[in-house]
Amino acid sequence: MYTGVYKDNVLVATGLILIKRLPLSFCMYYLPRGPMMDYKDNVLVQYYFDQ
Repeated sequence: MYTGVYKDNVLVATGLILIKRLPLSFCMYYLPRGPMMDYKDNVLVQYYFDQ
C-alpha cells in the first residue's frame, strides 16, 4: 500500500506499507526503512503516524 501526505499540493511524506497475511485472520503491517519525510518536522511525523 502506498501512502503519502501532501501539504500545499506538495508531497512532503511518503511510505510503502507491506501487508503480510498471517494465520487466524491476522495481518502484519511493515514499513521497510520507515517513511521518507523530514523527521525534524514533529507535526508532520505525528500526523503521518496518527493517520
